[in-house]
Amino acid sequence: MDLSSIFGTLMSSEGISGIAEKTGASSLDIKNVLSSALPQLISGADKQNTDASTQQGFVNALSQHAGNDTSNLSSFFGKVDLADGAKIIGHLLGKDGSNNVAAQTGVNSANTSNILSSAAPLVMSLLGKQFSKEKRSMGSRIVDDSAEPKTKNQATKTAVAGALKGASQSRKAQIKAATTGSAGPKKIVKKKAD
Repeated sequence: MDLSSIFGTLMSSEGISGIAEKTGASSLDIKNVLSSALPQLISGADKQNTDASTQQGFVNALSQHAGNDTSNLSSFFGKVDLADGAKIIGHLLGKDGSNNVAAQTGVNSANTSNILSSAAPLVMSLLGKQFSKEKRSMGSRIVDDSAEPKTKNQATKTAVAGALKGASQSRKAQIKAATTGSAGPKKIVKKKAD
């Protein structure tokens, strides 16, 4: 799953209305925050996967979120735990991540935090589903308990990397492609250079 697929799901009318209902934020604020934050969230996920001290916890979180039903976004957002979402944001963006996104977008800090805390569990669920698919395709290299820990860890890291494949590359092009469709306006906010 690449960034444009995740962005498309979040920016769908069902995604925007689900986040709006959960947070009370306007559609424009939601679009601005998600446009700015999603590449940073994917980059943060990639860092979690490549850091030996956080990789296992990140893999566990992906596996846990993969089981969430995302087929009905209204229902999904109705069940979102904002405290859990805030923890995800803290891991992926750091303790000042939400404030940094607020400063970039001009959306007030409280709304930015709520929007990100609502969206983060969906991002993790979508990445988790892709990770599960990658893990199945890799077979025994991940699930074989007799495998050497180093081999098993590398296979897990590779499966997560596969789930993130393309998501951290060509971010600007993917966001541009995702926002030129019916999901939203062509240019929502001015982005900082990568």
